Amino acid sequence: MLQSMRDQPGTQREYETIYILRPEATSEQLQQVNGRIREVIEQAQGKLLRVENWGKRKLAYEIEKHHKGIYLYWRYLAPPQLVAEVERNLRLMDLVIRFLSIKVDADVDPNARPSDVTGETFVAAAETRLDEEDYYLGRTTEDEDGDGERGDGEDDEGEDDEVRPRKRAAAVGASDDQVAAADGPGENVAAEAAGEAAGDGAASGEGEAK
Repeated sequence: MLQSMRDQPGTQREYETIYILRPEATSEQLQQVNGRIREVIEQAQGKLLRVENWGKRKLAYEIEKHHKGIYLYWRYLAPPQLVAEVERNLRLMDLVIRFLSIKVDADVDPNARPSDVTGETFVAAAETRLDEEDYYLGRTTEDEDGDGERGDGEDDEGEDDEVRPRKRAAAVGASDDQVAAADGPGENVAAEAAGEAAGDGAASGEGEAK
């Protein structure tokens, strides 16, 4: 595994990647995309820390004639050149309409960072979710008089770790009233990883907000 000379031996960098899928994507298609990205990360000896499905959200502006998209949030440890490979794969997937990667930390000991990703949570990240409008209106996943799960059933506690990544979501198409303001500026890794990667750079023309 190649490593930047700026990194401490035996450490990796921590990254966040958010990508948006077409709103009509099915759970099976989400599973295929997520499975491919997981394979890319693990084959390069990266470590998954968290994978979340933020559901279908209204975009701040139209992207490829879409007004909504399905948001996937990933946090992982990786060498700098891995980001280029992750984004290369996202760019090749027709279902992906936007993505953004941010470096949030460096010189992280992989053994000191536990992973929240289990078989159950990874499968859950591929499940289709309520539309955000339905969520806030308390509608169900079934018809109006059905017994489906209500959108207001989730607990808002313990979301501190999500504040910063939701700020990132604004850069990839979420409207201002759908993401929380947050401290802790991230670092766009496109230029940096491009200079350090072996082979192709990590510049993400699709990932940058336009």
